[in-house]
Order: sequence, then structure tokens, then C-alpha cells
Amino acid sequence: MMLRSMFAENYRSLRSIRMDLAGVNLFIGENGVGKSNLYRALQLVQAAVRGHLAREIAEEGGMASAIWSGPQRVGKPARIRLDAELIDEERAITFRYRIDTVDLDRAVADAFAGARLQVPEPGQFAEFSLVFPDFPHRAFSPRELSDGQMRFLALAAALLSYRRPRFIALNEPETSLHPDMLPALAAMVASAAGESQIWIVTHSERLAELVRQQCGVRPRRVIRKDGATWIDGMRLTGAVEEEDE
Repeated sequence: MMLRSMFAENYRSLRSIRMDLAGVNLFIGENGVGKSNLYRALQLVQAAVRGHLAREIAEEGGMASAIWSGPQRVGKPARIRLDAELIDEERAITFRYRIDTVDLDRAVADAFAGARLQVPEPGQFAEFSLVFPDFPHRAFSPRELSDGQMRFLALAAALLSYRRPRFIALNEPETSLHPDMLPALAAMVASAAGESQIWIVTHSERLAELVRQQCGVRPRRVIRKDGATWIDGMRLTGAVEEEDE
């Protein structure tokens, strides 16, 4: 197994850097230029794969120490993005590990009309809040959010986690969600489908159509046939007629 490339953005002194790697990689530079941050970025990816990312961030001094240390754009909080690509030459398999909160920011903005998720530096308890465009100087805590808003954020946590499970099952995920949130939900499903197998059971024709558009799959309609549950158009072999076309 060999590390083939790495990418880091907004991590310590690494504003945005991507490089291809070889068997031997030699770096030279003066003290304080950020040489150590190159391998620290890889340590974070390794910690994420092992499920120890939160501990690794805490040992670094929290997000305040890990985030980009240079000037930031006004109104656009920095988000850490790390990416490592490895190749198993014996089996000709490529693995990619990524830590990225950009998808989460986009999903929240799309679902809540431009709102921004605000996560302070962790203390004794993890906290978060939402800042809406109509109230830019007011952060709404979880207890002030609606059931639908909280449900969407829970779905986002499951679908956009940096360490997704191989199989994710969603039972009527549209429940309590405002119809305007469904496009963002379908986009999150499409994003998660790149790494996980997704199983969705829904009443919503609109959500089914949005997922079809985002993922390119046809919904399988569940029906009653001779008093038993069945899939419309499915043969006894398990093949669906549409799949034969």
C-alpha cells in the first residue's frame, strides 16, 4: 500500500495544497514554514479512518488550533478539507479517504434558505446553532429549532459523516420535513451513495423523483399481490422488468 497523493485546505498553515507522492518524499525548509503540518494532515486522515478524529483534534488544542491560521474571507468561515489517496499495487485497488465539511455547509444552506451552521470550539459538551440570513446576528440553539429542522440535521449527520457506514437505511426520511428541504435531502443521498449503499422507504412521490434525478435509479413500487407484499414488475427470479431494458 502506497500513498499516491494528498490534499489539504484550511489546516494550520496549509491554505490549499495538493501534491503527488512517490516512494521517497523529501521536504526541506526553515523552521516555522509548516513542514510538520504536511504529515500532521495525514495523521488527521488516519485518525478519521480509525474513528479517533475528535480525540486527535482535541490533542492539537481544539479546532481553534487546527483551523487555517491566516486571514479568512469575511462571511465565509474556513472549513478543513483533507484528502489522501492510496494505491494497493498488488491488487490494483485505489483507496481514498476524505475529511470535508463543505458538503454539510452546502446542504444546510440549501435546506434552510441560506442558513449557516455554527459549531463553536468543543467544551464539556458538543454544541451547535443555526444562523439564518434574516437574523444574521442571532444564533438559534437546538431547542429553538423545529422538529423538521432537527430531523434534517440528524439526516445530514448520517449521510455526510466523514466515516460513513457501508449501508445506510432511511425509513420515511421525509417525515416532518418541509417540502423545500427535499431537494437538499436528495442531494445528500446522492453524495452518500458514492461510499455507502443506500436503502430508502418513502411515501413521498416528490422525494422519489428527486432521488431518481440525482442518482439515476428508478423507484421500485411496493404493492400487494395475492394478499402478499411484492415489487411491481418483479419476476419470481428477483429481476425487475425495467432492469432488462
